[in-house]
Amino acid sequence: MKEVIMKTRSIFNFILTLLSLFSFTTIKAQEEPKGQLYLVHEDMVIPEKVDQYVQAAKGLADIMMKHNNGAMPYWVASRDDFTFIYVIPISGYGAVDMVDKTFTDLEKAVGKETFEAKMNQYDGTFYTHRDFMVRYRADLSYMPDFPADQTFRHWDFYYLDPSKTKEAIQIAKEWKALFEKKKVSSGYRLNIADIGLEPAFIVVQGAKSEADFYKRSQELDKMLGEEGAALMKKTWTVTKKYDHKNGRLHPELSYMPAATSKK
Repeated sequence: MKEVIMKTRSIFNFILTLLSLFSFTTIKAQEEPKGQLYLVHEDMVIPEKVDQYVQAAKGLADIMMKHNNGAMPYWVASRDDFTFIYVIPISGYGAVDMVDKTFTDLEKAVGKETFEAKMNQYDGTFYTHRDFMVRYRADLSYMPDFPADQTFRHWDFYYLDPSKTKEAIQIAKEWKALFEKKKVSSGYRLNIADIGLEPAFIVVQGAKSEADFYKRSQELDKMLGEEGAALMKKTWTVTKKYDHKNGRLHPELSYMPAATSKK
């Protein structure tokens, strides 16, 4: 497995990248903030190779389901810029070793030749990749468990002024309080950037479709009214850069043997 990773044949070659990042986070890791930690891998897929990439991802999910016995669940989503993301819930920074062990065990279960053939299907399908961690904050999220039929995803990336982190946390609490006050019927998940990303809030929303999402967004703006507009202005005071993406969840490419909350 390690040889496959070093040749970048595996979508999970983030193991080496993350290990190289730990030296910069030793002090930070001494007192971990609350919230579920996730290991995230992103592949920037070549547009004309999407079908091949999806076939490779499905092949991996199939052998994980048949031979992995529930270890290392993950889910897959794609964005409209042809980025595919893999999200793995982990118990802490040291749990990266679990990923390596899972793939070593999987290789033994299916055989080296079969395993490498599956992983080689990814060759030439993406031009770059990156790896990072985020921490999900349930206390800053609102109605975060999206229904199964809401496979559309919208991501808002608020890149924060590092000197205003405390203010940003307080604003996030105010957003949740406003949604609760207005009894908004749809929710969001708030993730905080951890290892491998600059300071950021990543807010994820689900919907049945893109049209459904934007229709609901217009209704939400009206519902939140002047209070929402004022809080948005306040949000921009702690934000140095903003981006957003659309995409969807891929249950068929994911390995979720048990119920897990979705990023």
